[in-house]
Amino acid sequence: CSRGVAVHGFSQGAQLVALAKHFAPEVSAALVQGHGDNPLPISDLSECMDYFDSNGQRNAVHGLDRKQVRSLVGEHDSTFSCCYDQPDPKCCWHKRTGRQQQIATTGYTCAAGEYDCLQTDGSGWYIVSDADANKSLGANHCFAWSGACLPQPHDEWNPQYVRDCKWCLDSNLKWLHSAARRFASAVWVGGV
Repeated sequence: CSRGVAVHGFSQGAQLVALAKHFAPEVSAALVQGHGDNPLPISDLSECMDYFDSNGQRNAVHGLDRKQVRSLVGEHDSTFSCCYDQPDPKCCWHKRTGRQQQIATTGYTCAAGEYDCLQTDGSGWYIVSDADANKSLGANHCFAWSGACLPQPHDEWNPQYVRDCKWCLDSNLKWLHSAARRFASAVWVGGV
């Protein structure tokens, strides 16, 4: 653990890893995919998922510093990024846009209309566009897989996700490895 502990989660798994450091102090970096703070019109998870609390102070429950988090979400992720930047009542009824959710959960703000808010160190957020995903379904919740989320099993990678690009699998894993090492605790107390 002295080399760092990296965690990755998708969808509900992303919700868990976003909070991992609060429960496991050894966690040093998180890659969250398909993540936000407003999954349903009736659910607001900002109290625990947002980087800052309602008073503008660092949210202690969030745990990780924003330099330790990289977040990816599809432009038309109907759970966490409906309508990306333009509210549309057909998909965003009583929900924050994807851009608002990414800003809130990572603590990084970029220019309006920007899809790429990855920082020079690789942390931040990236909205995978429909053009990036190049799928008939667009950049949905399961943009990294070739089909829909349900009912088909999503066990085949989207060919766009496994090529060489800023938001692709290899780049994400390289960032996760590097960040986990960079933010590793110098001394880990608690075991071998």
